[in-house]
Order: sequence, then structure tokens, then C-alpha cells
Amino acid sequence: YASNYHFSPFKLECNPKIKERKEGTKLINDLMKFITPGFLTQNPRFSKDIFVDLWWIDPEGNIQLIIKTTDLYVYLCKKDRYPNELNHVKINPITPTRLPPQHTVIIKWVNNLFIDDDISDELNMKFESIFSIESMYGTINEKNPHIKLEILDKKEHIKILNSGKINLGGHLYSVDEFLPSPRILICNRCNLPGHTKKSCRNSDVDICRRCGKPRSNIKEHIDCEIKCHHWQEKHLANDYKCKVIEEYRRELIEELKKHPERMPPEVQLFIPTEYRSDDCKKMIYNEKIHHRNQNIQQHYNKSDPSG
Repeated sequence: YASNYHFSPFKLECNPKIKERKEGTKLINDLMKFITPGFLTQNPRFSKDIFVDLWWIDPEGNIQLIIKTTDLYVYLCKKDRYPNELNHVKINPITPTRLPPQHTVIIKWVNNLFIDDDISDELNMKFESIFSIESMYGTINEKNPHIKLEILDKKEHIKILNSGKINLGGHLYSVDEFLPSPRILICNRCNLPGHTKKSCRNSDVDICRRCGKPRSNIKEHIDCEIKCHHWQEKHLANDYKCKVIEEYRRELIEELKKHPERMPPEVQLFIPTEYRSDDCKKMIYNEKIHHRNQNIQQHYNKSDPSG
């Protein structure tokens, strides 16, 4: 499918800089050895190999990492879990600013009189492993925004979801899981969905997403007229408002609904209201994996003395 879940890269600023791949390989291997004991303490049931999916040395001599294992990704999002130095190289980790959806919950329709600082203070008193707190403006009722809460500890995340409610400022609010809608691959050359620039067969030149003309001179397209070249309307060609993008998104969701067994195990996708069928289902997921995760949640509930 032309839809993906993007794993943000980790960056290790190195001093002195890394020049040879051999140096980088040793540094990565030693980093994995360093974090393994703490990671396994935090994730005692983790039985897979602990490794980095992809890494490279950037032009500045720093190391960029891609990690697709959710548990390891979340663990390494905390800077205090890294060593200050490895192999006589000082490292400064630059970690992603967002956790995967599996560690995120939504607190719904929070009273707008409750200011962000007060929300943050109260939530941090209630929960120990908060990674970030963010107001989600742009919902149906902008006066009462949702609050997106990212949680590092999976047990705490599950406990919050199982409660279904949370008390803030003396008011009881509903809590639900955060489900991202499908991300669509859109070509940076022709601005059509379903493929990338590397495999584009629709155009030999980059087309400006603002005005639809060839983008041979970038300076001419900094402030050019906004007119979608797909439908001649006043929006960017890769905007989700475009009828071409909207129709492709609808077809993609319908295809995923027909074949949920093809969904990656770590992904659950939210179905926007306008794309729901008569069954009113609001998410797509791999049912076999979902049932297995439910059994894990039940195990956590039984073993949690405070549950």
C-alpha cells in the first residue's frame, strides 16, 4: 500500500566527528551493549534481537539512526538512557519529539478555561512516565480541545486506557486511544499520490505544488500563485483538500478495510468520519495481532497490584 508509518530518526552528535564506517559500526554496537541491561529490565518479556534497523554517517560526521522496533524506539527517546561517552567519543543524543501512536492517549473535550500549565502540572502529578502533553486544536469544537498525552511506560498507558476516564480540575473527562489516519505517499515530482519521486513515471521535471508549472528555478516559486494543477482550485496540489488526494485516500481506506490482515502488527489506523461505512467502525487493524495484544493487557491487569 502507498501508506506508511514514519519512524523519525535519532541523531547522535559526536565529538570528535565520525569519519569511517568502521568507527560508526563499533560505536553503534557498543551503544546497543550499553543500553541492553536497562532495556531488558524495562521490557522483561522482550525476546527479539536488539538492533538498529538502519544507520549512516551524515555530512557533519554525526550518526543518524532508524529504529522500527517500537519498544526500543520508546526506550531510547529518553536522553538519560545514553552514555555520555563511547570509545573516547562524546555523544549528545537528539531524540524524536513524538512517541509512536501505541503510547499515546487522547483526553477528550477538555474545558478551555483549564489552561495548559495547569493541565500539565496536574497530569505530571498523576502519572510518572509522561513524555509530552499537547493541546489538539482544530477538532470539531475548537473551544474544547482534545489533549494528546504521550506515555513512555506501556503498563501506565494501558492502565489509563482501561480506566476510560480521568479527573482534571475536578471534572471527569473521557480517555481514548490515539489512532492516526493513514499517511499517504505523495510524489515530490508530479504531486500525485501512490508513489515516490524515485519511481515517478508521470513527469520528467519537478512540478511546483503551488502553481503547477515546472520548478526549474526555485526562486520563482517562493511566492507564486496557488492554483492546484490537478483541479485548478486554490489549494496546494498535495493538499488533503484536493479531490485527487481525497479520492485516493478513500480508495486506500476501502482497500485496507477489505484486507486488514495485511496491516503491520504495530499499526492501527483511524478511519475519519467521512470515510466510515454503515458499520461505523472507527479503526482498521490486524485482528490476529489485536487479540494477542488484548491477552497481554489482561495479563498486565492481573499482575498489577493497584488494578
